[in-house]
Amino acid sequence: KYLDLAEMQVGVLPGELEDLDKLRNTKVNLEYVKLSPATLRDRIAPTEDELAAYAAANADAIKKSYEDNKKDYSEPAQVRIRRVYIIKPGGDASDEEKSKKAEKFAQAKKRIIEGGEDFGAVAKELSEDFAKDKEGLMDWTALENMDQNIAGALEGAKQGDVKELETDFAYMVVKLEGRKEAKVTPLEEVQGEIAKGMLRDEKVDALVQEMADQLKAKVAEAGNLK
Repeated sequence: KYLDLAEMQVGVLPGELEDLDKLRNTKVNLEYVKLSPATLRDRIAPTEDELAAYAAANADAIKKSYEDNKKDYSEPAQVRIRRVYIIKPGGDASDEEKSKKAEKFAQAKKRIIEGGEDFGAVAKELSEDFAKDKEGLMDWTALENMDQNIAGALEGAKQGDVKELETDFAYMVVKLEGRKEAKVTPLEEVQGEIAKGMLRDEKVDALVQEMADQLKAKVAEAGNLK
């Protein structure tokens, strides 16, 4: 009823229908030449002297570009872990199912932490996630992008340390396989690269404009784009 009422209050003028009809049915035939800055950019190679002169004359702009895009020159802290991942039963699971999962978790902890068994072998046998076939080994991951329960458990951990944790969805035994500290590449190491990119962009802009001007002049003279 609400939609019907709203529709009743919307009026469409004949002129609006005519404009819409024109818009939908008017066709144009275009001829064009495409100038691709990306293609041109790959063909421009500034000389060392040009780069040195450009860097010296544009130090402030290069520094600003570095600051504006600092994330491109930074690597966040990363860790690599190996884990045994046991999925918790849902809330409607039976007590027997819940007990079996808890016992499996206890078994994994006992074999790895107390018994000193090879972590990868236990993970391959007991784990229930996608990394099972890789003996629980996960890819390098930034701390901010991983399960924050795991990140919290690994806080202050050293390579080789094993931690146990429980979340709302799983039981886990986690081993820290490696850690990479955050790294920021200093401006001094990338200013040449930045200067080269900026100079090439300027050259491309100038070249595209020059080519477009030449093309328009030729078309005006010949009266034909071909």
